[in-house]
Amino acid sequence: MQRLCGSFSITNLENVANFGEAKAALLDNKKYLNKLELQWDNHENVDARRNEEVLAGLKPHRGLRELEIKNYGGLMFPSWLSDPSFHKLERIDIQKSQNCISLPAFGQLPVLKSLYIDGMRGLECIDSHFCGLGQPLSNASIIADEGLPTSLQNLIIMECDLLSVRCHVEEGEDWNKIKFIHNVEIDGYSSCIDRYMVV
Repeated sequence: MQRLCGSFSITNLENVANFGEAKAALLDNKKYLNKLELQWDNHENVDARRNEEVLAGLKPHRGLRELEIKNYGGLMFPSWLSDPSFHKLERIDIQKSQNCISLPAFGQLPVLKSLYIDGMRGLECIDSHFCGLGQPLSNASIIADEGLPTSLQNLIIMECDLLSVRCHVEEGEDWNKIKFIHNVEIDGYSSCIDRYMVV
């Protein structure tokens, strides 16, 4: 199993009991994996603490290029998700993480090109951690001028009320801070540099 390569998907993660069981998968030793998908079943009575332990134990190898997380039920993401040592991580896709109250420090990922966030309605605050900064941002502002990596080319936000309002194409208070990104899509409104259209 150590020589697994290409894409790998792990589903039904609600059946993993704790950090130890997750760590036993030894994902951090599988250096030939390019893409990893981690998925919980969408079900009620989610054990947020156990979800957090399991995701923490599923830390992949630092050579990973793409990561998808679906139906995660934790309140917080583990620190490895924004570790700058993931120097090849280009694409992150987070879907239906309804309980999460904050986002990882994506600004610390040096070559991140595509970020897709869908269905994070539990988001309570977005602060300097989102941009990978140590100091607080001025004025519930969610994105510092230099916060997101300049490598970012695609930013897609769906069903995340707090982000949608602040980053809305052409109108949001933080739009000027993300308009350098080649393609921004917020709840169906898309902008490709000079284009603005409904998709």
